[in-house]
Amino acid sequence: MQENTVIIHRLKCARVTGMGVSMYWNSQYLSDIESRIVDTCVQLVFKKSKSRQYDVAEWALRRALLAVPYDERLWRYLLITYSKSDNLSKLESVMNEIAFTMEDDSEVYTGISDETFRLYRQLSGKEFPRRRLRQNKQENL
Repeated sequence: MQENTVIIHRLKCARVTGMGVSMYWNSQYLSDIESRIVDTCVQLVFKKSKSRQYDVAEWALRRALLAVPYDERLWRYLLITYSKSDNLSKLESVMNEIAFTMEDDSEVYTGISDETFRLYRQLSGKEFPRRRLRQNKQENL
């Protein structure tokens, strides 16, 4: 029980500072902690989705993404959660968040996997542009 309290505290710290988990943990434990956060979140998402509590599933995913923002599985589960809750208007917004998070200096979104692009197309019926709009990341802040 105390271990979960520590994880929740660290997630709150990550949220307050806007920094990821890595700022608060020694790097030798980081991948284990991130893995536990993702696994716990996914279990909760499955459980809450079965009972149609999509708002709780979204909450869990958003909290896990504060700690592990580069885990595309969490982003894909968020897309699926919005789709299941008939909140299709948020799908493009999530894709834009993914693009912003995974953004690097190249013109093409190399950080986003083909699986995520396919899922978005399947859920929304639209293509998400693979080439970034000519905006600087700083302009979005």
